[in-house]
Amino acid sequence: MINYAQPDLTQHPPRSSRVRLGGFAQLPRLLDKTRATVAGKNGEYVYGAMMSRQFLEFTGIDAVAFLDRLLHRAETVVLEGNRYHMKDRLGDDPTA
Repeated sequence: MINYAQPDLTQHPPRSSRVRLGGFAQLPRLLDKTRATVAGKNGEYVYGAMMSRQFLEFTGIDAVAFLDRLLHRAETVVLEGNRYHMKDRLGDDPTA
């Protein structure tokens, strides 16, 4: 069983970029890569690679700020932070 709270990307790949969390595609993959990087278990996967940068650029979230959110908050709080941040850019429902 894969532990998504502490993924080991030397043993298995991150979730697909098609998997959604709270309506956001790429977010679960970014979370896996970020957590694995922090734990030193990212293997060949790079935090801040092209798809990660595209997601962060789309949401308007700085990569360092995203990492800080993930390190100090639960995944649901990170998701709510993304939604709140996106509200300014896309209106009331950023996942629509």
